[in-house]
Amino acid sequence: MQNIKPVRILILLLYISIMLGGVMLISQGRDVNIPGIAYSLRMPGAKDVLPSAWYKKEQPEKVMASLENKTQEKVVVSKQPKEEKRKVVKDTLTSSKPEVIVPKEGVKVTTHPGDIAIEYPQGALDAFFSSLSYAKGGKKKIRVLHFGDSQLEGDRVTERLRENVQGEFGGYGLGLIPFTEIKGIRTTLNQEASDNWETDILYGHHAAGATHGEFGLFGKDFFFKGSFEEPASAEIRLQRTGYTSYRERTYRHIKLYLKNTLSPLKVIYGQGKKYTDTLKVYPRENPQTLDLPIKGRLGTLDMKFESTGTPHFYGLSLEGDAGVMVDNLPLRGSSGTEFTRMYKAHLKGVVKDMSVRLIILQFGVNTVPQLSDSYGFYERSFYRQIQYLKSVFPKASILVVGVSDMARKERTELQSYPNITAVSGAQRRAAQKAGVAFWDLYKAMGGEGSIITWAERTPAWANKDYTHFTRRGANHVGDMIYNELMREYNKFLTKKIAQ
Repeated sequence: MQNIKPVRILILLLYISIMLGGVMLISQGRDVNIPGIAYSLRMPGAKDVLPSAWYKKEQPEKVMASLENKTQEKVVVSKQPKEEKRKVVKDTLTSSKPEVIVPKEGVKVTTHPGDIAIEYPQGALDAFFSSLSYAKGGKKKIRVLHFGDSQLEGDRVTERLRENVQGEFGGYGLGLIPFTEIKGIRTTLNQEASDNWETDILYGHHAAGATHGEFGLFGKDFFFKGSFEEPASAEIRLQRTGYTSYRERTYRHIKLYLKNTLSPLKVIYGQGKKYTDTLKVYPRENPQTLDLPIKGRLGTLDMKFESTGTPHFYGLSLEGDAGVMVDNLPLRGSSGTEFTRMYKAHLKGVVKDMSVRLIILQFGVNTVPQLSDSYGFYERSFYRQIQYLKSVFPKASILVVGVSDMARKERTELQSYPNITAVSGAQRRAAQKAGVAFWDLYKAMGGEGSIITWAERTPAWANKDYTHFTRRGANHVGDMIYNELMREYNKFLTKKIAQ
């Protein structure tokens, strides 16, 4: 065997390298089909083998802009009605940029055996789904209003829904918070208030004391009484808990929703048990939204209000600059049929700067114990509430969550209430008539007797009242609502991409 000179080996390797480089430049990462074999061979492209530093990386915002440009011609959101254009309303999502940003990939959904799909007519959730892509882009802020009865108290269900939504689409802050609340009831916040706060309540057995219809989203009017001879003051303190997540305790804005018609209001506030800033609010006839110039991470937040008049407050909000806000709005004792008793013009004034894109209505546990042969009255009343909310929030989608399972003792046995399906059916028919979405929580839980099973789990998912969820059960319900919404969102994306 003749000796092969090293120079010839070098020339051969150089020749092979040149040939392979030529093939890579021609193929650019294409698949090559091999005759007689059921598989294809992917030829590597130049970027597969050369150092990544040799190539300029695109910035995330440029990628988003590029994706947006590619989809603008294909996906268009319907224009606003003419009457909406005449309204002077601050809204972070307007028709000035109607195209929908379509992500390349959908949202990961956890599928469980026996999951119950959301029922809705075509397009009923499009307003919400379209806005999610903008929120994820980091330049827009939208809201989800989660109304319910005592099943939601303490931020239950909503907390997990918020965690999931903000984790996927961005957003910071706990959202809307009432000025007074039962101490220790909320898992994500400790709240204290001075004793001189008074409250008018729209719903439940307290409603008889409410002589007006000027309420905020909590269905409450919080106030303290001053006099022209002697000013009065009221205080609140907010503190994080061990359950307050990083996103929830981080905020860029504190917004106050109020109506102050008689005399100036002084707002004194600060973090870390210190009053450091003061803001003066002058009287106005209509509701006001006050944006306090303060940001940080919630540890302790103190606020003090001073006035010679009687200012009225409807809630405050801890929120970020973009992403999704998910508000916990529990109406203890409500059947979900009291919204129409709010003055519409007043409520519109309170929410004028909120970009609400989804409203979730989760009621029924106060209706089920009122046994009846027919629930046509409830269906008609619930339908009117949906229509009312559609008129206040014309750009929002609505999802009705059917009543959960409930049980009582019949002689010596625990049994589900016999009218659960009747109440749920009334809610479903009201949703169908109004053209909004419906999700059957009763079936998703497992149907008849499921609340008993949940209460007997270790650890329990329901309390021994066989009505209310424990924290674990509430988290599971929050996960289910999120998963079903995202399953439909993925379908929405698939349709938009195909257009």
